[in-house]
Amino acid sequence: MNKSIDIKASLQFGWDTLRANVSFFLKLLVALIVLAMIPAMIIGKIATAAGLYIGIPLQFLNLAWQSILGMGVLSICLKLYDQKPVEISDLWSCIPKILDYIIVKFAYSLIVGIGLVLLIIPGLIWAMQFYLASYLVVDRGTGAIAALKGSSAITRGAKWDLGVFASVLLGVNIIGILCLGIGLMITLPVTMLASVFVYRKLLTQTEAVSPLPL
Repeated sequence: MNKSIDIKASLQFGWDTLRANVSFFLKLLVALIVLAMIPAMIIGKIATAAGLYIGIPLQFLNLAWQSILGMGVLSICLKLYDQKPVEISDLWSCIPKILDYIIVKFAYSLIVGIGLVLLIIPGLIWAMQFYLASYLVVDRGTGAIAALKGSSAITRGAKWDLGVFASVLLGVNIIGILCLGIGLMITLPVTMLASVFVYRKLLTQTEAVSPLPL
């Protein structure tokens, strides 16, 4: 089954949603600076000074905390797509899913890394095939293995278009970086919301034919 991705519509959705929720995203930005960036810098310095045995557990705790916040941001974007009210406290709403999320992220990096070693092309294909696994963990509470299988089903017939979409998002965020980095305050939320838009559209197209193998 060939599936379609409307890149223009996804970016338009991201831009419209950001404009409609500017004040919330400003609060979210401040919250992420306080909750993510500052602790990461502090832990990094402590870990360097404390040595290997203390540094590694601290870095793992930081990874877990950053993952919780990452899931929270994705959950907020999904709720905005569903036109549900959002709050800053949604940042830690996905704590029960943390283990599956970390496993999926680790497995994704490992699979893509191995694929890139195998003449690059397999890595690019697998990057698109399992691109949406973490979305299923956050959106549906899917287990790690089932999320990887589900992403494979969702992206079947759409890997090429998904690759073009990911390239466009990368280009948009590079423009944000070139605008003295300040542009990322606009491009990051727009591209994250656009990704959620594409995820939900592909999910709908997939389940219109058959349920996900979850």
